[in-house]
Amino acid sequence: MMERAAQDAFAAALQLESVALDANFFELGGDSLSLLQLLDQLEAAWGVTLTHSSFLEDPTPRGVARRLSGVEHVDRPAVFPLITRGKTAPLFMVVAGYGDLISFKSLADSLGPGHPVYACQPPDDTGQSGRALLDFLVASYIRGIQGVQPVGPYHLCGYSVGGLVALEVAAELRARGHEIASLTLLDTWPWISASEYAGVQLSRWIFHLALEDHPWVAGRVARVVQFVVRDRGFDRHVSAVRGKPPPQYRGPLTLIMPRLSLLRIGPWSQVWRWRARGRLTLHRVAGDHENFIRPPHVAEVASILRRALLTSTPRA
Repeated sequence: MMERAAQDAFAAALQLESVALDANFFELGGDSLSLLQLLDQLEAAWGVTLTHSSFLEDPTPRGVARRLSGVEHVDRPAVFPLITRGKTAPLFMVVAGYGDLISFKSLADSLGPGHPVYACQPPDDTGQSGRALLDFLVASYIRGIQGVQPVGPYHLCGYSVGGLVALEVAAELRARGHEIASLTLLDTWPWISASEYAGVQLSRWIFHLALEDHPWVAGRVARVVQFVVRDRGFDRHVSAVRGKPPPQYRGPLTLIMPRLSLLRIGPWSQVWRWRARGRLTLHRVAGDHENFIRPPHVAEVASILRRALLTSTPRA
């Protein structure tokens, strides 16, 4: 019964007539937005929240049914493996929101064999916000990172608002005496003021009301808005960094910016030059904020990250 329900949910999210039990969601054309629709449907039907990281372990109706049949709660891991085998030092990437795990998997695969990749995502909600939440996230990520790689040099990366958290992680690791081999920010805004955070929350509330009766409106812009409105991981990261300028960073810093980026308006990319007390390298790549880390544009970003990873000493 649960397997059949999972098949029906897959078919609805992917707009297909039917889906085989062992069909891979992504091979059928699924993306982060259609996955969000699928998880919403499953939660509404079964009252169980399936995490993106759990879904990635077996993205088939059979795998989903097997996970939904379990009754015990499984905590969301702070650091989730995307690729575990390789000869270079691992790359730790901080998501903007939970849905980014899908794009991060595509980016990890594009790096090619030999490069271990781990995603950092907010653990389950503890009711914290602001500075307390940021400290909790940084501590959780460092604990997970050092569970994989006890000592540096570390390779860190962060996408969008996740880049601000990655910067905090890098600064804290440096303060503890660890070397940061590379820190890469993927189209990261320099900071989120308290007023901007209030605007984000108001927009989320307005769009939530507007989309309540039409939860899956067609059109790319509407689908992206729905993703932002519903992604709790994104909300937690924004809440953690609001009103706090990023720390001055004295290590090497790389900023990858798509050609269609708000960072190209006004002085915003220059702000990162002021914040970076070490060497700042700027790369402009094809795409926009939402699609530059997904095919077909992801190969260009992967090439930049691959060069950074090859600067480290291979692991034993």
